[in-house]
Amino acid sequence: ELYHYFLTKQLVVSEWINSETVFGPVSAGNAKKPLPGYVNTPDRSHPKAFVRDFVAAFGMRYQENVEISFPYAGFQVSALSNLLTVSPGNDVLVDFGDLQGDAVESIETTGFQVLQIRRDQNYQSIAETLLGTMSVVQSQDPVFWGADRPRAYNASIQVPGRLITRAAGQGKIKMLMTHAALHDHLVSFLNQSGVKVMKIEK
Repeated sequence: ELYHYFLTKQLVVSEWINSETVFGPVSAGNAKKPLPGYVNTPDRSHPKAFVRDFVAAFGMRYQENVEISFPYAGFQVSALSNLLTVSPGNDVLVDFGDLQGDAVESIETTGFQVLQIRRDQNYQSIAETLLGTMSVVQSQDPVFWGADRPRAYNASIQVPGRLITRAAGQGKIKMLMTHAALHDHLVSFLNQSGVKVMKIEK
């Protein structure tokens, strides 16, 4: 019955060990909670807010309303844009429809990449656009193992979504992007394993 319950939650459990001597008793008093800052739900009130939250979750620097200057139609034009630092020396301008005409092409001749996001673009698509600027490793519907031991004596769980791994400084950021509703105990297990969780609706 428990196996079928997990299936209704879109989770696949390959093995279940029902023994307190293996995992210890679970109760409300000793069950670990998700770690602060390890669960991300980007603001979906506006694409600008979503981008700000999304890139922050991946440890990237993002500055809004930065003044830029570029040649346009024989003049030197100033405008405000948003600067995303993907990595040292790799800056991208994020535009939400404020740049018109040939302005984008003119800016790109100065060496900047311009990432254009439509105001009506859905959030899954925005996430894909942003991920396209990063150097990441992705794993579809990843499998997580219950312990560091041979798989023949282990338990695993497969979670719908994608595991995104990005190098950040001296370490790595591991982010599980999923639309599934995950139980706090599962989120806690992932967090304790160094995996953050980002919930993005389909």
